[in-house]
Amino acid sequence: MTHNSNFHPQSSDGSPVDGDRLELLSAYLDGVTTTAERQQVQQWLDNDPEMQRLHQRLSTLRQMMQAAPIPVPTRSTEDLVAGVFAEVDRRQRRRGWVWGGGALAALVVGAVALVLPGNLGLSPRLAEESPAPLAIALNEPVVEIPDLPASPAALGEVAGESLIFSDVE
Repeated sequence: MTHNSNFHPQSSDGSPVDGDRLELLSAYLDGVTTTAERQQVQQWLDNDPEMQRLHQRLSTLRQMMQAAPIPVPTRSTEDLVAGVFAEVDRRQRRRGWVWGGGALAALVVGAVALVLPGNLGLSPRLAEESPAPLAIALNEPVVEIPDLPASPAALGEVAGESLIFSDVE
């Protein structure tokens, strides 16, 4: 028997068998159709050679599936469930060790950085005195700030344009 992965059933006029007809034929083979549906499928089988071939192929496939040997499990269900839970527990423990090991490594790196001699930028340093005193200019700004006129009209004239508009018609 050859296997055709591009199997697309066709009716006698060459048009593809639609999904509804295929589904109804499958239900007919499974014995789950109503009386009207059984009569419809029987009419197709009586008049359409392609539906007859499709019926034969589906019947053969159904028989082969029913005759296929059922594999015997090598482990009991209880053993399988216990094995799955043991694997889950093992992975959780391993994940805990990884996180714990990462935290321990970070702690060791931090401790080593604190005790390293020299000015590596890793150890905390106390503030050092500055050679010049810090001067804060509160009342005397470093940059001169120009005085601006208080009225909006004068402000527009300073910017080179007039802010007062006349009525435009």
